[in-house]
Amino acid sequence: MNRPFKFRIWNNRTSEWVYGHFSKIEEEFHELKDAMNQQDRVLALVELSDLIGAIDGFLKNEFKTIDFNDIIKFSKLTQNAFETGDRK
Repeated sequence: MNRPFKFRIWNNRTSEWVYGHFSKIEEEFHELKDAMNQQDRVLALVELSDLIGAIDGFLKNEFKTIDFNDIIKFSKLTQNAFETGDRK
C-alpha cells in the first residue's frame, strides 16, 4: 500500500485546466456547481475562493492593465445599479 492517497470530494470533477486561462474559470465554476448540488456549503466556499483566484489569474494573463480591484469596483457599480432599479 505505497500508493499516494488521492483526496476526492467532487462528484463531477473535470480534467485539470490551465491557470490564467478562461478554462480555469470554467473548471472552478463547475466545481462550485457540483458543491452546491451536493449541498456542501463548506466546499462551496472553497470553490468560490478558487473561482476568485482563477479570475485573478485570467486578468493577469489576458488583461494586463486591469487588476482584481478594478473588477471589484466594476462589480460594485453593477450591484448598485441592480439595487437602485437602474438595471434589471
